[in-house]
Amino acid sequence: MRPLSSRSSEPSTTPSAALPTAPPAVPLIAKAHHGHGGRPRSEASRRAILDAVADLVTTVTPAQITIAAIAARAGTSKSTIYRWWTSRAELLFEALARITVPTLEFPDDADTATTLATQLEALQRLFADPYLGRLIIALTIEAQENPDTACALRRLWLAPRRDSAAHILQRGIARGEIRADIDLEIAIDQLFAPLYHRALYYSGTDRDAGGSGSCEENHDGNGNIDNNSSTIARHTAKAVEQFLAGAAAHAGRGNDSNGSQRP
Repeated sequence: MRPLSSRSSEPSTTPSAALPTAPPAVPLIAKAHHGHGGRPRSEASRRAILDAVADLVTTVTPAQITIAAIAARAGTSKSTIYRWWTSRAELLFEALARITVPTLEFPDDADTATTLATQLEALQRLFADPYLGRLIIALTIEAQENPDTACALRRLWLAPRRDSAAHILQRGIARGEIRADIDLEIAIDQLFAPLYHRALYYSGTDRDAGGSGSCEENHDGNGNIDNNSSTIARHTAKAVEQFLAGAAAHAGRGNDSNGSQRP
């Protein structure tokens, strides 16, 4: 995760007010680098492989996005892909990371509550996306049994997002908006883990019914409970409000220089 104003070694798309809910036609391309075998990557071939993943995401199920299918769509060989990526999961998460770069951006001048709500809403929109969401969740489930997938999930998906959340919270502490004594790792879990819980167990759906577990709710054409923009915005606003009820710095409780709270 990164603020809009920060410099990055990877190019990103021009930010817009609306968060993307579907992958762009051409994934974002990072700087060229060497593959695992020490051989420079052919940027054209690499683009073709990442483009092939983006195409397959919107046309087949996650299980059908195999190395063979990617190689066929990209017009390359499986051995070429494995020369540059150690596993299918590593390739898929790298492609997902570039497709979803705009969801890691935030306005550097916004207050902490607004920025956190923007980040949570972006992630929830990803989970609600019928293509990207199902792939992310499928890989998350696969990671429970596959060490390569688990490693790629932590390194290429979770780590950048947790780093971004930590930056937002640290900035909030520096501005006096967040208590200086909070545990950042626990705070990030409190904010983002519920979204993964909802995505895994409720398909990212609205639980306004009170968590009764009833399946007789308003479903979309794919069998998922409808999760429209207003539902997502309402849920993320509530989540941030409740988090800040405990984490916000309050008047009369200033932060000491050593990070502790003054009564």
